[in-house]
Amino acid sequence: MTKHISFPIAIIILFLLITILSIKINGVKVSNDSFRYLEYAENLREGFYVERHNVRYIMYVFFIYIVDFLPNDNLHFAIIFFQYLLSGISLIFLYKGLKILFRKEIVATIACVLCLLFLEFSFWNSYVLCESLYLSATSISIYFLIKACRSPKKINYVFLFSSCLFLAFVKPTGIAFGIALLIVIIFGLKKITSNLVYGLMIFGLVLSGFWVINKYLTTYQVIENYQMGEVISGVTTVSHLEGVSYYILDVPEDLEFLGENNPPLLRIAHFALHNFSYWLKLSATKMLFFVAHIRPLWSFVHNVYNGLLLLICYFFFFRSFCNRTISQKIKVFAGSYFLIHLIGVGLTAADWDGRFLMPVLPILFAIAAFQIYYDMKCCFKKLRIPYPRLLKSY
Repeated sequence: MTKHISFPIAIIILFLLITILSIKINGVKVSNDSFRYLEYAENLREGFYVERHNVRYIMYVFFIYIVDFLPNDNLHFAIIFFQYLLSGISLIFLYKGLKILFRKEIVATIACVLCLLFLEFSFWNSYVLCESLYLSATSISIYFLIKACRSPKKINYVFLFSSCLFLAFVKPTGIAFGIALLIVIIFGLKKITSNLVYGLMIFGLVLSGFWVINKYLTTYQVIENYQMGEVISGVTTVSHLEGVSYYILDVPEDLEFLGENNPPLLRIAHFALHNFSYWLKLSATKMLFFVAHIRPLWSFVHNVYNGLLLLICYFFFFRSFCNRTISQKIKVFAGSYFLIHLIGVGLTAADWDGRFLMPVLPILFAIAAFQIYYDMKCCFKKLRIPYPRLLKSY
């Protein structure tokens, strides 16, 4: 059996093993948020309509709607089955995309193995929530992005645009992929446009970004959460639970803020300027929980495992920005994508179960994987040790 076959087979076997583990531990999980997707999908049988808040998750609602039309005795189980199936398919797409990008099977393999070793990556497939579809769509979108860059054909651009649009409506933060791509495009246009035109494009992007973000935030109570000192949205409703105090900050009595009739971003900017030290502390705490991916309510082993794996990957991810063999466009996209999610959490709220970090992981692990491979080769070279066959893989 050649190495070209053995790498994908090893990934598939690992995926199946972790899937079995996940199903055994989690089974089928239905949370409070699940019902709004399920009810929306059920109501669509009578005709399409728009729910002001839930329409932002419409692609997941359509997914449930389609699954419900297929023969099944248990809708919840059917949803989970297809989520696991799509997760496996998306992992293959991620592998193929990274193999095209870095031209090394071992890099694509390391990235996929990192995704699987981060167990929550697969565990979300057991939940009737949009995170599983969001993760799968992100991995597939990475493939279409790489394919469009390596082979600039119309059909590849159509797939890329469609995947960006899908992501934007599977979950609100899905717009991060498209925004990061726009930043890369504008970054690339700097060399071929005048300073005036380039400045106008930057201005247009910022203005459009403000408009889109304002629209997305209209149904979220951001300032209200600031007023309650919530690191995680809604945490004050269960303040009696042990460990929850870590998620709540002491709130100054003299906070200044604008009324609800003002645009969300204007309210956030005003709050930050007039309550800067408190806002900075609150935002920094949210971003720390987001990046560290630890929670006081999780077990010690859970926190240590997540923390160590992420710490190693963060090290190689940020180290890669000093690696000249990696294209500037890749660095701009990966850095922008990460910062958009980080800032988004800092401005709004962290989450109970770490789900906000999940869509960042495929890109984080992909870049970290290449840097791990690169450093291993450099290490063998310095020590004058022959490369293992794995490091020579095409």
